[in-house]
Amino acid sequence: GYTLEFADCLLFFLPGVPHEMRRMFEESVIPIVCAGRYGLGRRERRIVRLFGIPESEVDARLSPIIARFSSVDFHFVADAPEVAIKLTPRGETKGEGEGAVIAAADAVAETLAEFVFARNRKPVEQLILEALQRRGAWLSTAESVTGGRIGDLLTNVAGSSHLFAGGIVAYTARAKHELLGVPEGVLLETGTVSEETTTAMAQGVRARLDTDFGLAVTGFAGPEGGGSEKPVGTTFIAVATSEETTCTHHRFEGSRERIKEVAARTALHLLRRRIEQTPLPVEEV
Repeated sequence: GYTLEFADCLLFFLPGVPHEMRRMFEESVIPIVCAGRYGLGRRERRIVRLFGIPESEVDARLSPIIARFSSVDFHFVADAPEVAIKLTPRGETKGEGEGAVIAAADAVAETLAEFVFARNRKPVEQLILEALQRRGAWLSTAESVTGGRIGDLLTNVAGSSHLFAGGIVAYTARAKHELLGVPEGVLLETGTVSEETTTAMAQGVRARLDTDFGLAVTGFAGPEGGGSEKPVGTTFIAVATSEETTCTHHRFEGSRERIKEVAARTALHLLRRRIEQTPLPVEEV
């Protein structure tokens, strides 16, 4: 790569190979830009990440805050099922608006406290494993519609083998019965995609792998669904513990791949909530 100065501008030319370009950008471009040579400087940035609220509602609820902090730029980035709010100062030089950015981020987090899950860039799967570690707990998964995607996300995090016992991908009714112990009567009466089946899957995988938490997901990703009562996108997500099992019903939209991805990430967020509701050991409180 190389740089070129032209008309008071500094142009960067980087290789097209993604991993080479990324490394050169991080090691060479960012330091030059942040050095302030061209009046940019390193500016304060904040991020607030949300789950469980649509972008349109975020915009409406934050309108007073956006109006109050006129020196801050608010950027909404929706990537279902999450919404990220990125805040940066509008000033062009270092120091301008940095205090306002911090205050604005605090105001956003307070206003949308029930939906805030992070004020950093850690993926939800990493947050889950950190929460499990603090509680000395283990997790297992039973997947159908997501086809192993949840297990894939979890095992992308280093150290997951100390917290994630494993997962079972049970796609057919036979697999659900033989591998997870879902009663044949439940499968016949309610089908492979139902609250009852998903609940039994979560309880079954938790019992078979002897873990503190069991997560299960079933659904219809398309193009065919389960009829008018269970159209494409219908998804059930269950979390089992020693005390109770909760199951929620969802309807996701998009392509087959998109439905599977959103289902996997939504399941992780619901699991995260349940883990965070579990008291910490006495020494961790």
